Amino acid sequence: MAQHNLGLCHAGGEGLLQNFSEAARYYRLVADQGFPSSQFHLGEMLIRATPVDERVPTDPRAGAKLLSRVVQCEGAEHEPLRLKALELLRKHADQGEVVAACCIGCG
Repeated sequence: MAQHNLGLCHAGGEGLLQNFSEAARYYRLVADQGFPSSQFHLGEMLIRATPVDERVPTDPRAGAKLLSRVVQCEGAEHEPLRLKALELLRKHADQGEVVAACCIGCG
């Protein structure tokens, strides 16, 4: 998906200025359509305790929900992403994030 790739470019500053707000906007467009990689990247941005950018506020609950959707993806092509999402959820669950702890059982 082109929008996902634009999100990656904005997040990494590849070919344009790094802009996490724009990255989040593009990730959200595709995540809402069920694209696991965008769900992962947006979830990773939102679940953080410290914002990646002041224009991208954290939302651990929304981040955990997005990551849990990735954990539920089926197919071998999604396995590396599933494992990364599960690792992030476990990390946040270990830090006392209740929603992340609940989402671990989703996969």
